[in-house]
Amino acid sequence: MAAEGTRARVAALLDRFGLPIRADSSLDVKGAVGQMSSDKKNRRGVIHCALPRGIGQMQSEGGWTMPVPTEHVVAALVNLRGSRGNLEPSS
Repeated sequence: MAAEGTRARVAALLDRFGLPIRADSSLDVKGAVGQMSSDKKNRRGVIHCALPRGIGQMQSEGGWTMPVPTEHVVAALVNLRGSRGNLEPSS
C-alpha cells in the first residue's frame, strides 16, 4: 500500500502535465488483462506490477515488482475506467 498522499501527489503531477488519470470508458479490461498476462515481469503465471510505496520508493518482494492477483488487476482496471463489474468493452 502506498503512503498516504502518494495517489493525490501522482494524480496532481499527471494532471499538471495534461496526462490522463482515468482510463477511457472503452477500455477492454479482459483484453488488457490478457496483454498484462504475457508481460516479461510476470513469474509462474502471476501478473507482477511495479507498485509505488511512496514517491521514489517501490514495493518489492526480492525485486522491483510485486505479484498482483488477477482479480485485483481487474478491479483496478474497472475502477480506472469508472465502471462497475462489466469486463467487456463499454459501448
